[in-house]
Amino acid sequence: VFGSLDGQLYALQVEDGEIAWIVNVGGAVKSAPTRVPNTCKLLTGSHGRRLLAIGKGGCIEWLENLDESPIVAPVTLDENGEFAFVGTLGGGLHRINTNTGSKDWSVNNLGPIFGAPTLLTNPSQIAVASADGSVHCLSESNGVRLWSVILTPRGGFFSPPVPMTLNKRLLLLLANQSGHLHALEPVNGTTTWTLDCGTKMLESFSRTVFPVAPRAVQQTDSIIFARTDGCIFHCENLEDGPPLPQLIYRLPSETFSTALILQFKPGVLSIFIGCRDN
Repeated sequence: VFGSLDGQLYALQVEDGEIAWIVNVGGAVKSAPTRVPNTCKLLTGSHGRRLLAIGKGGCIEWLENLDESPIVAPVTLDENGEFAFVGTLGGGLHRINTNTGSKDWSVNNLGPIFGAPTLLTNPSQIAVASADGSVHCLSESNGVRLWSVILTPRGGFFSPPVPMTLNKRLLLLLANQSGHLHALEPVNGTTTWTLDCGTKMLESFSRTVFPVAPRAVQQTDSIIFARTDGCIFHCENLEDGPPLPQLIYRLPSETFSTALILQFKPGVLSIFIGCRDN
């Protein structure tokens, strides 16, 4: 199942690729739908300014207008799939009952949210980054704001905070449009280190140069991230200071995709990523 800029959600048959159903969600869809565990229910937002729950066969189980603004970020679920966390371009973060669509709590004035909210455990918190350059951490249960920071150099965040555990220590990794990768302490938002990713080994054809959300490689306590000019980097030694990025591949053109990392055989990682060379 996937969304489209034409405002439709499409489901294809796995066996032959034939269309199983199509649902009009009222506006361009810019993120993948989120499946509620142990159900056929999918949650998706759109530029149609509504959150929809799509059931079996493409039926709309419920739809809600959360704060009169578009929803382009993927929806995040809690561990039980009971509640969904939804960020909007209007700067709202909402906790929604996945069965009924009703609001449990809402927090506003966070800045435009393009990346999925990130669920943290022990204690249960939700972290979200905004296009205005701010990062916020809230209580999962009641939405109380625990901390908010504006990182420098300032730049918009268009991808989610990425949690990574290093020697039992949790860090939040964030990539922004200033060209920097930041590591934060999730307890209070303190910056552990900042890496300048926008000035090294630039490709001449690139109009914009900033890192895309990193992928954690927990097997080696390292990360892999792409930069918008098509360079892919690997970083180790992340815990105490800015790592030294190692260029491992150059794509033929720009990319705005987060890498998918899979391990098909021991000791070998495969990287899948989209590129604007079509």
